[in-house]
Amino acid sequence: MINCHCHSNISYCADESMTLELIAEFVRNADFIEQTAVTDHSFAIYFPSDVAWSWSYMQDSTIFDKFENAGTKKLLHHISDMKKYSELIPGVEVELMHDGRFTLDESLLPEIDIVIGSVHWLNAPSDPGDILKYWEKHTLQILEKNVDILGHPYRWIVNILGSVPEKSIMRIAKAALDTNTALELNSHYEIDTDIAMLRIAAEFNIPIAFSIDAHWPSELKNFDYHYQVIKDAGLSLNELTIFNLNR
Repeated sequence: MINCHCHSNISYCADESMTLELIAEFVRNADFIEQTAVTDHSFAIYFPSDVAWSWSYMQDSTIFDKFENAGTKKLLHHISDMKKYSELIPGVEVELMHDGRFTLDESLLPEIDIVIGSVHWLNAPSDPGDILKYWEKHTLQILEKNVDILGHPYRWIVNILGSVPEKSIMRIAKAALDTNTALELNSHYEIDTDIAMLRIAAEFNIPIAFSIDAHWPSELKNFDYHYQVIKDAGLSLNELTIFNLNR
């Protein structure tokens, strides 16, 4: 089993102690995991902290253009550092800007083994129904870009609305199936939609990516949450299609 999502200290939200060596050492000493994908936020690689957290580039991609060359050099260096450790899989977590581009130089995608597309911020309308439609449209656009994994698929909308209609969960899951994208089972935040997502994934053979999404050493744990939520969904591991790099 691989952990498909983990952050090193290059991500602004991760602890300084989260070095590549520390993550690799955790993998070496963990008998339940073969490798970990280090999937740092591309916005942390491309932008200074104040720009990154402003999210302004999501609506004005010319901001990204100003930082692209320096960010690309930083990303290439980071990929090179990850490749020094056999326990680590070079990855990245990206956002989709308003113009349909990812927050990285997309010509580098062949150099990256796991690309996670995630929603962290949206300039969404205020009406709850419009928010849901806006989020669905944005998420479907991410899936159309052929990422490997849809990161924490329903977290943003659950945080905004408190719940998600099952028909919306189904629409996103079916789109993931159509684009051969894995849905992420992420233990960093535990949300009720994980159960519905797993049941749909089991029914339609949609790949599930096991992710710890650690930001701190204390979060480098096992897959207990994943196995528990599978059980809570009334499923067993062998009823799920687990994401792997050779699919």
